[in-house]
Amino acid sequence: MVLDVNLPLLNGFEVLARLRKHSQVPVMMLTVRAAEEDEVRGLDLGADDYLKKPFSPRALLARVRSLLRRGNEPVEDPVLAWGPLAIDVERSEAQVTGAPAFSLSPLELRLLRLLLSHRGRPVDADRLIGFVWSDRDAADRESLKQVVHRLRRKLENAGGAAAWIEYVPNVGYAFAAADSPTGQAPAAGD
Repeated sequence: MVLDVNLPLLNGFEVLARLRKHSQVPVMMLTVRAAEEDEVRGLDLGADDYLKKPFSPRALLARVRSLLRRGNEPVEDPVLAWGPLAIDVERSEAQVTGAPAFSLSPLELRLLRLLLSHRGRPVDADRLIGFVWSDRDAADRESLKQVVHRLRRKLENAGGAAAWIEYVPNVGYAFAAADSPTGQAPAAGD
């Protein structure tokens, strides 16, 4: 879905917030609103990409193709589990044993899925950016750091440990290696 922020009845942010309650369809915000606050708000609400006008038609088509590729990724199991952490991919929710489920943005879900698939091994920051955003121009290391921070905070607030996602200097990030995490992983670092 390509969604403009400036709509006549509801603004695009309101439409996106309502949409995310029921669907994880890929969404690109397309707007003249170029303020960083607007871009952050759109991505935090669950947009997969945010493109500011003016833009090149070729860039728009490339980003749409990228979103469509991500939307067609095969998912072997709709629920991923690791120790006390369970992730419902279809509902974009995660739950730490004994705590209520919490929602994951599309970016957080892709990040968590990739880190879990490489559990215990560091994943290069550029690879994370490429997978999470599919377009390296759409994000940078600071954007990655912000998504990691939000995800760590959600894990910690749900009774997990922020340190499950470890910063690996000069490489990227890794998800804790232990199959039965205790929440006592090494310090989170970055």
